[in-house]
Amino acid sequence: MLWLLDEHVWDPRMRKLVRKWLKAGLVYQGKREATEKGTPQGGPLSPLLANLYMHYFDRLWRRDGRGLGTLVRYADDFVILSPSAEQAAQALEKVREILQRLDLRLSEEKTRVVDLGDRRQGFDLLGYTHRLNPDPRRRGRLHLFRWPGPKAVRRVCTKIKGLLLSPYLPTNLPDVVGELNALLRGWGAYFRWGESRRVFSKVDSYVCRRFALYLARKYERKGTGWKWLRPDGTWMTIYRFLKALDWWRLTGTERAYRKVATA
Repeated sequence: MLWLLDEHVWDPRMRKLVRKWLKAGLVYQGKREATEKGTPQGGPLSPLLANLYMHYFDRLWRRDGRGLGTLVRYADDFVILSPSAEQAAQALEKVREILQRLDLRLSEEKTRVVDLGDRRQGFDLLGYTHRLNPDPRRRGRLHLFRWPGPKAVRRVCTKIKGLLLSPYLPTNLPDVVGELNALLRGWGAYFRWGESRRVFSKVDSYVCRRFALYLARKYERKGTGWKWLRPDGTWMTIYRFLKALDWWRLTGTERAYRKVATA
């Protein structure tokens, strides 16, 4: 890592800071341990440190592997799009070879070769699930459909649940919805590009269910199907109740980004 640091980070102060970060060691069971190699995982400098390695990977791929497929990379996540199964297999071996030079190895759990021509197969990248299917609006063309992947959905649902279980939530219901909206806006802004409508609808339903449970606890009632009494004596569903509190609904915020390819 240090020779890559000297090659790619020109600012002496930045090099000094990163060197200290790499040599800071770790704390395990209350004891500090020195680290001889590797980088800290999940820290604020992780993307920078990943790019130091992967920038060199990019250079070697352009020199030795570009004929095997197109590399698409963000930090240490990447896919290679190859025109044939044979070239895809060769590309995988080339990646292993290049990474071995950097004393790195692929995560076998996350690495696989898929056939995008098979509608049952696809790949996940940066939270999205991607699948290549016939475009229903353009005969004879294909479209790379994308939507929030299962892991991304589980994470946001866990955050929604944790938020509505938090003992530190404000007691004012509009403020509670405001806390919820901040989470949903950020998540929805990232995933709104593509074909996210169906997943957005499921997350919206989950929000309604969890908020109904939150109200049940708050007002000591049972179940999630109960309705809210208006001042005029009429009733409204949990969906309309949330809407009246300016709930940020995900459905309807998606944006189409359509880049088509000839079949």
